[in-house]
Amino acid sequence: KPARRSSPRDKWVASWVDPITRKRCTMRVSTDARATERWARQKSQWIEQVRLGLVDQRDIRRAEARKTPLDTHVDEYEKLLTAKGRTKGHVGTVVTHIKAIIEHRQMQTIDDITAEAVQHAVEDLRSIRRLSVRTANWYLKHMRQFSRWLRRSGRSQHDELEALELHAVTKEKHPRRALRDDEIEALLLAAERGETFHGISGPDRAEVYRLALSTGLR
Repeated sequence: KPARRSSPRDKWVASWVDPITRKRCTMRVSTDARATERWARQKSQWIEQVRLGLVDQRDIRRAEARKTPLDTHVDEYEKLLTAKGRTKGHVGTVVTHIKAIIEHRQMQTIDDITAEAVQHAVEDLRSIRRLSVRTANWYLKHMRQFSRWLRRSGRSQHDELEALELHAVTKEKHPRRALRDDEIEALLLAAERGETFHGISGPDRAEVYRLALSTGLR
């Protein structure tokens, strides 16, 4: 029902009891009293339909999910991956990739997730961060997994990224060359001064490097 407002410039406030959560809700609707009344009537009709079982509970869940900030869904997905026993490093990588895409395209809700938006975001990130094709594909894979989870968990009716294709990966060639004398000197010096790593002291590592350099081992 619409409530009175304190001044003509304020919006009329509607209040109702949510039929699903049983919680009292309030919302500032409009400065127009008639518009607020129309909104209240429509809301009342919807509440009555829910009470009579005329509205599919799945539709209600999806409607609520569409209004929920996308960051909240990402947090829930992160909790799920952790609960499944995924390593902290894996979960961190997945969430970082997903958030990078979301933040770059300024996505706010589930409706903002489209194949075109994600594709453009990854292309931009490839240019900005100089990502390899393989790394860019991981961004796409993790975003596709997130979209698939949104559908399977009942938050979205469709998987908008189901048809999103990965980039074709060609064998990347890394030119090899011999180290220059100054690079060799810097390598050996850094090793000798380095701390023990995996049970091997810095001086011992330097000797291993000298042996490899003298034999041409790569």
